[in-house]
Amino acid sequence: MCSNTEAAQSSRTIRSDEETQEASGDHLLYELQMFCASILAVPIPAINSNRFLRCAAIESFCIHTRNLVGFFLPHNWRDTDVIACDYFDNATVWRAYTEDVWKKHCAKLKRLIERIDWEVAHLTYNRNDVEGSAWDWHAEMEQTGLFVGELLVHFLSTCDQTRLGSKFKDRVVLNPSKPVLLYLQAGDELPGYTWHL
Repeated sequence: MCSNTEAAQSSRTIRSDEETQEASGDHLLYELQMFCASILAVPIPAINSNRFLRCAAIESFCIHTRNLVGFFLPHNWRDTDVIACDYFDNATVWRAYTEDVWKKHCAKLKRLIERIDWEVAHLTYNRNDVEGSAWDWHAEMEQTGLFVGELLVHFLSTCDQTRLGSKFKDRVVLNPSKPVLLYLQAGDELPGYTWHL
């Protein structure tokens, strides 16, 4: 899991600007919105006090985390998957960055994806080994929120902006001040979400 070989990436279909713009405006934006909405939902008393609503919000967080990690740090991707490399004229820039991220965070990422697989995405006997407070996702949500925010900031700072759709660019705003603020604009039923990195 802790690799992202250039040889494998080199066989990828080159996507048109229209394809990447549509994918970012409709699908990448949705993944980010749902990721943020699930983090915001868990502390709401009406949700947190109801086991099923709390679990639904946590499961939403897990699925969208998995999708965003797959976008930013692709591993075992399919040619039809939307991945961050598609948003670079020279994908080696992003690949070099992700290799560094994998080296620094491999164990943490592997544990996170394994936890999502065991506790949410697959019905497995490994769940029998999870007891009491080990089911708590609050700390994991906070840490993962910051990690995804850092990936998103680096992506927005280095990608080819013409490959992003206007709907995405209208909703995801990077403030280059320090500390970095990344703001996901409010829309539909979702309040705004701000990363302080």
